[in-house]
Amino acid sequence: MDEEVRREKVYSALSFVLFFAFILFPLWWKTTEVYRADLPYDEIHNLSKITFQLSIFVDLVWIDLSAKSSVERIQARLEEEYNSTQISDKMLLTYKYNARKIDDEELGKFFGDGNSSNLFNVESASADLLGSVRVIFVSDQIAQLFGEEVDLFLGCHQQASLFVRVQLGEEEILKKLTQTLKGVIFNEQRLEWIVAKAFHRSVEHDESVGKLPTTLTVVNPLRNEYALELFIVEPTPSGPVHGDTNAELEMPLLDKFLSRLSLVTKVSMNSQVLYGIDFPVLPERDPRGDYFYYDSKRLPYLINPIESFMGSYVTTLPVVHLLVYLTPDVHRPLYILDPAGVGSLYNSFVVAGWGGVTVVNTAVEVEDTSKMSLSDKLNSTESQLALIALLRQYFGIDGSTTTANLGQDWLRLKRRQAALCPWQLQTLALHTWVDSTLDALVTVGSLLRLLERISNIVIDDHVADSIAEGVAQLSASVEASGGGERGGGLAEAVASSCRAAGAFEAAFFDHSLLSLLYFPDDQKYAIYTPLFLPLSLPVFISVRQILSYYCRSYASGGKSSDDVL
Repeated sequence: MDEEVRREKVYSALSFVLFFAFILFPLWWKTTEVYRADLPYDEIHNLSKITFQLSIFVDLVWIDLSAKSSVERIQARLEEEYNSTQISDKMLLTYKYNARKIDDEELGKFFGDGNSSNLFNVESASADLLGSVRVIFVSDQIAQLFGEEVDLFLGCHQQASLFVRVQLGEEEILKKLTQTLKGVIFNEQRLEWIVAKAFHRSVEHDESVGKLPTTLTVVNPLRNEYALELFIVEPTPSGPVHGDTNAELEMPLLDKFLSRLSLVTKVSMNSQVLYGIDFPVLPERDPRGDYFYYDSKRLPYLINPIESFMGSYVTTLPVVHLLVYLTPDVHRPLYILDPAGVGSLYNSFVVAGWGGVTVVNTAVEVEDTSKMSLSDKLNSTESQLALIALLRQYFGIDGSTTTANLGQDWLRLKRRQAALCPWQLQTLALHTWVDSTLDALVTVGSLLRLLERISNIVIDDHVADSIAEGVAQLSASVEASGGGERGGGLAEAVASSCRAAGAFEAAFFDHSLLSLLYFPDDQKYAIYTPLFLPLSLPVFISVRQILSYYCRSYASGGKSSDDVL
């Protein structure tokens, strides 16, 4: 009977050990594993190996048949000397040239009877024409319409159109044309700044790139959607306080600018009025008493104290802050002076990585502004132009900051002045495509390196879905950037690359990645050992009892355990 009880105890201990070894321990081991959903490693690897190529189509158009041979020779030179631009080791711009005679529609539009004014029209851009440039060679008689000393005229037509004086020598045309394409229409220097920013390279000492300008046009990411927060500072409010500011503001010029910009970048605007708030630093007075001013050294002290009064709403979009300061009567007129002591353009200044500030002065003829409504003060043409100028600088559209000195006297280039020309929108689309594509590649590459180096980073299903979405959008951008036969794919490529960058950023900054970051493998067993010690002691005792039982069984003449029992 004692042997029977002993055998039952041994079997009980054996079942306990087997249950622990094959069920409890694997279950515990599974619960300690870091969950990582399947990722499209092969697709990401393939995308990291390819070169993103965007095709730009350039039409060389002649009017007079006598210019055909000259235009064709220029085409051959361009195809040989300026057929591509290597933006980085991952991105390439290719230029496809086509020489042709002007068609009847273009001839009637630009040079028909009484239609010469169409040369100076400001037209809206078309998504189908983004990624293409039209160069029209004109005679001296037509070129005189642009000015006495103008060899090239860049218009604001639906398709980026450059008019070139055909009577220039072919060598001079070639130099001026390539300089205009590289420096103005495609702005390759700013593309180099974008690449330097994406890879965190210092360009101050790179002679081929030049020094980064101290404007926020270079340091801010370019995306296809933004949230614009407009703050109106009214230090001395008068009249009723309005709660619905958006209903009161009527800015047709700003609305038109944002509408045209929406082809590449959509901007949603919210506004807020800060009543009874003023700059913490008083302006200085001109020695002659004609005006008040803030010099460039005092500008950094104006923003931070006011930020505490600014409300904000939660958004995942990049935010652009624009602050409009309505000058009180006691400090009117108030001007912003640059380091040289000259009044700034549109009485405004930009704040890197934040937005911009503009100061609005009511007309001097108005002695008392207390009777003016907020809309009368703010909805002036000057106020809207100031806001447009700040947005142009933010997006890199401002001509004074987006390109180096091109030697305009040598180029003799004239531009049609407008808030936003289609060719500028095309340049913005090109730069946005480059910036968002590089950001997407850098972000997903950084994420994969982190996963390789840190084993306890969790990849949940929604993070994996976000990464898969980014890969799909980046692949779509590759397909769209080819542009088909005659362009038009740039807008789609921009949208896809921006969505890819947003998806990868959402995955990279997802909080679930850090759920086990402070529970590394080298501390796992130090934590679990004290927890499993009470359970491990019975297991060890059971194993000892089993081994002791069978050792005694085999020691008694080599009989089996059943014979002994």
